Amino acid sequence: MRSVAWITAGLVSCVLVSGPAWSAHTSTPPGLPFGWNDAVTSSNDKVEPGTPQWTVAAGLVNGLNQGDLNALAKLVDVHALAARLVPGLRKDPQLEHYIEAGFLSDTLRGILESYCRGVQGARGTAKLLQIKMHAGQAHVRIRLDQGNLGLTYLEFVAEQQPQGDFRVVNWFELNDNRLLDEKLGPVARLAADLDEQISQQKLFSTARFGSAVADRIKRIGLLRSQGAYSKALEAMNELPPMLAETLEMLQMRAKDARRANDLKEYYRALDEIDLKYGSDPSLGLALADYYIQNSQLSKAIAGVASLESRIGVDGGTHLMRAHLLLEAKRYSEAVSYARKAVDLESGLEGAWYCLAKGYVQLKSYPQAVATYRSVQARFHQAFTRQAFVSDPEFSAFVQSADFNNWLPQ
Repeated sequence: MRSVAWITAGLVSCVLVSGPAWSAHTSTPPGLPFGWNDAVTSSNDKVEPGTPQWTVAAGLVNGLNQGDLNALAKLVDVHALAARLVPGLRKDPQLEHYIEAGFLSDTLRGILESYCRGVQGARGTAKLLQIKMHAGQAHVRIRLDQGNLGLTYLEFVAEQQPQGDFRVVNWFELNDNRLLDEKLGPVARLAADLDEQISQQKLFSTARFGSAVADRIKRIGLLRSQGAYSKALEAMNELPPMLAETLEMLQMRAKDARRANDLKEYYRALDEIDLKYGSDPSLGLALADYYIQNSQLSKAIAGVASLESRIGVDGGTHLMRAHLLLEAKRYSEAVSYARKAVDLESGLEGAWYCLAKGYVQLKSYPQAVATYRSVQARFHQAFTRQAFVSDPEFSAFVQSADFNNWLPQ
């Protein structure tokens, strides 16, 4: 029984969010939780400061921004979430104990840590977008700015407890419109099935796998937490194919290859995802780089459209389109969407960078310099001449009179 829990907890703790996007740095009005900027509430059920719904939303945003894993873990009803992960869990008290203990100590912490690490590593923010009440549940929508790892939209679902406070029982990763229990449950149940087959010596006859599966999964999680992504990729090669070829594990492989700057492995993993799961339009964002490389811009844009159909249009989705168009070398359109992004959200720093780069590619150097000056003024950024000179993309720009007047030798 214990090995089932370790496999389940260790494996799902490896699964991290994915989806492209870019940066949003904002200031906080006095008296409001950090990241509250521009938040809106349901017109039918306004959420006021000091209410339990407000408290859980503020706790989530503050915890994500501050990297406070203990505070975040306290906001989650692990008992309810674990029951969603493995149906029928409460019929087996021993399994329930191991799953919940593993989920709390490994899985949940690992996922929340991945959110925090992405935000902090990018000088990003968790920004509260909306609180809405639906069927007695509080839906708290938050956007994570994770720099090069992208913008990730989350919607936490919280239920009121007998004592009156709200705790999270599930959440959506809106970039691919999947609930956490839907994303992790199949992998957890597959891991439990594999463990049962292993224990009966039905699946693997060599020592390569056998009871070492749980240890291998735990090792992958440890390597990833240490930032040893190349070694984690090597360890993934030791997983049984039934686990290695799941969507979640392939997405994890792609993410780690990207972080390790192993572009060959990154695109190989994306190719495998497209081959096995590419018919799912909600994966358009996860496969965006693959689609751009293979001149399939429309599929990548469809991923953004799919996200907008769930959350509406905001500066972040305009920025996603702008980046995709920039990568596809459609510079005029990229500038248009980047401009829309900054018009909607002037504090979206990544949109200003995208706008400036679009102007550079169009050789509109006066506008490029003006945009970089805006970044300097708005976000207190300092630019050096060497940073541009050393980047081949800016070779023509650095020779222009506009650039040299801005950053002279």
